[in-house]
Amino acid sequence: MFTLKQLRHAMAVERHGSFHDAAKAENISQPALSRSIRALEEQLGVQLFDRQGTSVVPTFFGTAVLQRAAKTLGESEEMLREIELLKGLGKGDLRVAM
Repeated sequence: MFTLKQLRHAMAVERHGSFHDAAKAENISQPALSRSIRALEEQLGVQLFDRQGTSVVPTFFGTAVLQRAAKTLGESEEMLREIELLKGLGKGDLRVAM
């Protein structure tokens, strides 16, 4: 099964248009980013990016995956925010004045 990290890596590649720039932005080595994307592609059984020299563009499959990845990552971040808010409800006092 793929990970949220792999989805973040794929989105970084799309955003930056190159593995080199995406790796730099994600603070990992380019070979590590390439392995992450390759593993994601193998798990899904499709090629996500057309590698044209130094530029990279999403394939038809890549576009579909990236659209869902954006939603998935957004929801996961929202879930973490909600958990943090709920944790904070157990602390302190709530006073209502009228």
